[in-house]
Amino acid sequence: MLARLSQTPLGPIARRAKRTAKAIVRALAPVHHAMPLPLGEVQAEVEILDPLHALEPDATVPVRVKLMNLTGRPWASAGTHPVQLAYRWETWFHEDFGEETRLPLPQVLEPGQEQIVTIPLRTPDHVGDFVLDVGLTQPGVGRFHEHGYDPYPGKRRLPVHLTGKRATDIDYHEVYRTADLQTNHWWVVGAFHSQ
Repeated sequence: MLARLSQTPLGPIARRAKRTAKAIVRALAPVHHAMPLPLGEVQAEVEILDPLHALEPDATVPVRVKLMNLTGRPWASAGTHPVQLAYRWETWFHEDFGEETRLPLPQVLEPGQEQIVTIPLRTPDHVGDFVLDVGLTQPGVGRFHEHGYDPYPGKRRLPVHLTGKRATDIDYHEVYRTADLQTNHWWVVGAFHSQ
């Protein structure tokens, strides 16, 4: 009957009524997962929105991540098998560095919906070059992108350089007086031993 109504002037009203009915059902019956999702229902797009070229070690940084549900089923962080946002640090040689951190979704992620989430990213306590890997995960399924659908891995994986903490009490005059400018005149100008 709704298909016939959509061909009449009452079509927009019928579509709004259908959307309102779906919203009421979602509000009265919240989404929760009592079992793992089927593998066909774990397709997502994840993108790190903030540039993270250089960070300090052992710090917490707010980072915006865009999530998109590309399936026909809503996802939530409720139930015995919650869908969660997870991040982990890897070395430059693709080895895990530390434990994976899992965070709940702030709200239900509906099919086709896009959501921007700010996560408190905790950096490793070592200086060096790392790769940040962000994705969605669920107990019993694992990381969604490991099941074959990962269209833009460059958006959810980001190289990050962790530098030493910046000193605020540097005596630049003393540094200049004691610097060997004949060997490396760039050291006084920049923070590192390079141009």
